[in-house]
Amino acid sequence: MDIKFLFLLGATLVLWLFTRLAKKRKGFHSFLVVVFSIFITLVLMETAYRFFLKKNAFTLKSNKNFGTYAQHPLTGYMIADAGETEMAKISIGGDTIYNTSYNLIPDTGAGNIQLNHRAAFYNATNDSSELVFLGCSITFGEGIADRETFAYKTGEICNTSSINYGLSGYGTHQAFNIYMSRFTRLNDQKHRTYIYSFIPDHVLRAKCIYPWNINDPYFELNGDSIVLKGKANQFSSPAKAHRLFKYLSLYNSFTFITDMSTSIIAGNAVKKLNGDDYTRVFRMMKKMQERASAKNDKLIVVYWDKYKWKEADDSKILDRSLIEKNMDALKAAGVIVIKASEAFDIRNEKFFIKGDGHPTAEANRLLSERIAREICH
Repeated sequence: MDIKFLFLLGATLVLWLFTRLAKKRKGFHSFLVVVFSIFITLVLMETAYRFFLKKNAFTLKSNKNFGTYAQHPLTGYMIADAGETEMAKISIGGDTIYNTSYNLIPDTGAGNIQLNHRAAFYNATNDSSELVFLGCSITFGEGIADRETFAYKTGEICNTSSINYGLSGYGTHQAFNIYMSRFTRLNDQKHRTYIYSFIPDHVLRAKCIYPWNINDPYFELNGDSIVLKGKANQFSSPAKAHRLFKYLSLYNSFTFITDMSTSIIAGNAVKKLNGDDYTRVFRMMKKMQERASAKNDKLIVVYWDKYKWKEADDSKILDRSLIEKNMDALKAAGVIVIKASEAFDIRNEKFFIKGDGHPTAEANRLLSERIAREICH
């Protein structure tokens, strides 16, 4: 039983006590009776939803609250606390889906952006080059150990220090903002290769259609440019709606309100998806390539071409042919595009954690070998 549900039970008790104590003040008492009736009805609905209707396929257990996030001005959010976190994902039937640990470290070095990120490979004897990994939970390496992520393994193969800026829920807009804010301002002579892992869902994340996107950086097209407008909850219609329902659900205490509103808001946003939404993310990648090339650095985009995000077929909501066309345009602009299917059979379930969907340690190893061929071989 989580703390938010306990809060609802406590709030119900407090409202009941206030209602009892206000009996002699008829007008105020009547108002409290109405408020209490509505509130307890919502609590009963939440109870039924949590314990009987909601289909939670898993629970997460850790020695820390890995889900505790802090706001960050460049990415919208980050893991609040650095340090080692033990993480286990347990199925509803009690089976262990994975049991591993994540080592989160503070950002360091010249131009650091104070963004806690996952530990990767470090070579103290090679200060002339660096690998920078950008992306979402796939880059982060959800479900596997630090040394098993492709961010770590690629650095190990190339004997080059690597930084893993991936995190669950991140998309192109975070990768772009990290790159522009930290690395374009550096004046050192270090040669860098940037490896951004792209899944089609990043098109939707850059549109900020999900509840976790409300504080994300929001970008809009402006002619041939891409412009940072500010926080998504000020400029993105879906993010504005999510912020409203965050308050109405008492900061997601009423999960049935959160889940219902998320489904409606995200569903409506998907229906309004247009060409500009695709152009937005690919223009970010193109701008990264232009800036990287000017400094004799490389940009590699790992395209998860046949990946079913959350084991669902996204071709019903996203235009894969348009994505392929834009990938070809990136290649023409000098971006090294690696399809994940070039590294391993992306349709083979053995390369994905059963009950989770993220790539296994073996899939990460094979992908790191494919990436390394473009960097150090």
